[in-house]
Amino acid sequence: DGVKPYNLPSGDSGPGDVMVTNGAGQAFWKPNQIAFFTGNDGTGAFDQPLTVAPTDLLFGTAGPSNFVIGGGLNVPISQFVVPVSGVYHFDANTNVVGPGGEYVVMGLNVNGLNVIIWQENIDGPAGSRNNPHVNGTIHLNANDVVKIQISGDLGAGNVVGAASSFSGHLVFAD
Repeated sequence: DGVKPYNLPSGDSGPGDVMVTNGAGQAFWKPNQIAFFTGNDGTGAFDQPLTVAPTDLLFGTAGPSNFVIGGGLNVPISQFVVPVSGVYHFDANTNVVGPGGEYVVMGLNVNGLNVIIWQENIDGPAGSRNNPHVNGTIHLNANDVVKIQISGDLGAGNVVGAASSFSGHLVFAD
């Protein structure tokens, strides 16, 4: 009938922990409180070239309000490794300055595949600032890798790091 017994974990759980099991019947505690925010506070803007090929978007570490609860975020490379399977919500934004008449594509990338995509044309005059963003709610498995990628027309401008951010949180664990 496919039912397997499992062994209860020893020790106490932490605040908000949930009990999960693996295929071998081992039970263990995992954090249920998972959230992060990383971004640039606008004082140390950085430029990241915008290219036709998708590029990992880096959000910097200068923001005083950056936080990580429950682990998973590698801040220097702006990459989140899912600590526990469940439903997550993510939000990311940046600024792009371009000559106009170009396009920008931003994607929520999971394990090398952009699963949620946003695209906008830059219709203003040269030097126009647009604010691409992407957000979504998605089911993920433990150890999935989440990052934000950006691409656009060659010569469309630079991705400007001021006021850029990437955040996410666990809605509920499996």
